[in-house]
Amino acid sequence: MKNENDQKLERKQEILRARAAALAAPAAGKDREAEFDVIVFRICNEHYGIECGFMREVCEAHSLTMIPCTPPWLTGIINLRGRIVAVLDLIKLFNLPDNGTETCKLAVVVGDHEFECGILVHELIGQRTVFKDEIQETDHRSAQEAPPRWLKNITSDRLIILDYEKIRSDKSIIINAEPGEELM
Repeated sequence: MKNENDQKLERKQEILRARAAALAAPAAGKDREAEFDVIVFRICNEHYGIECGFMREVCEAHSLTMIPCTPPWLTGIINLRGRIVAVLDLIKLFNLPDNGTETCKLAVVVGDHEFECGILVHELIGQRTVFKDEIQETDHRSAQEAPPRWLKNITSDRLIILDYEKIRSDKSIIINAEPGEELM
């Protein structure tokens, strides 16, 4: 026959085993495999994302300086604490339908040690983790707005993920024309 102390000890061990089993079980919603984190922003009626590792900062776009004789998608430049950053208008670059009633108020600045640019956005949505099971096969017909060469992925909820590495290596956005040369 077990004494009272043995029963208490058994009960404690039972509780500890149950706690250990609960901690060892995968948490609800946490068993999905994360692919990467993105910063999500809205341009017109579409949500776009770019990997967080390339995010530098977000700034107001009201201090843009226009540059004459540049393509329409180059909105201008901004001075960020002594760094001159070109700002791209993806509405014009991707030929997105623009009703003209809403102006882009923010510039999302992305970059690495070699290249940096700003992207005009209507709204900054926030940060989100993209899981492997959300990524769809990119057929480029489901996101006709972005040049296929710039797409990384599209999620099941139509978040268009831009590929920063492809953007920065795209020679068509580098403007290095001599006076009198034709620009894109």
